[in-house]
Amino acid sequence: MFLDVPTLLVVSIFVTVILGLLLIFAWFQDRSIQALGWWGAAYLLGGLSAGMLSLQQFISSDISIDLASALLFVACGMSWNGARLFDGKDVRPFSMMAGALIWLLACQIPGFAESSMGRIVVSSLIISNYTLFTAFELWSA
Repeated sequence: MFLDVPTLLVVSIFVTVILGLLLIFAWFQDRSIQALGWWGAAYLLGGLSAGMLSLQQFISSDISIDLASALLFVACGMSWNGARLFDGKDVRPFSMMAGALIWLLACQIPGFAESSMGRIVVSSLIISNYTLFTAFELWSA
């Protein structure tokens, strides 16, 4: 069976955006649950990031990849902060942006942009840390 990667990417973007819109809609129904708004915005930002990554052949790849990846890391941080809000804790804006800042600083290191292995390792570490933080927040609730 042949899977068309561009089609899978488009479907993934649409599903992500629809999930984000549904979470925002649920938040509009009951604004006391702020986590829904944060999670919805995170999904929308993740969809935008995936869309930008899919357009890297049409726009400057440096801007597209670096900015889209930074937006993806902010979306992960927003998901984590949504879990914090769900648990009744405060939002941590700097920690939410830390992954994007680390990524943008790493992109300034000579040779990092050309090293696909380095980019994969750094992005995997950032995403896995946000996932671990989110799981910890939900586990400790």
